[in-house]
Amino acid sequence: MKKGKSKRPAFTKAALKRALNPPHDDTQAILHGKLVKDPFRPLENLDAPETKAWVARHNQRFEDYMRDVKHVEAEVIEF
Repeated sequence: MKKGKSKRPAFTKAALKRALNPPHDDTQAILHGKLVKDPFRPLENLDAPETKAWVARHNQRFEDYMRDVKHVEAEVIEF
């Protein structure tokens, strides 16, 4: 099999942080007498613009990755 050089786009630290940084807040609840922090509760609101933007960024990163590894799929099938 041929070994191809990765053509993945270079991510800047700022772009990577933005992509990985989900919407979050200081949500807390008392469950069974214990304080439970739930900082990612905003992700449960799928209609929120922040959540939609975060999901879109992750979908784009996945599409970029899959576009880069399509040649691997062809090589595996050929093998």
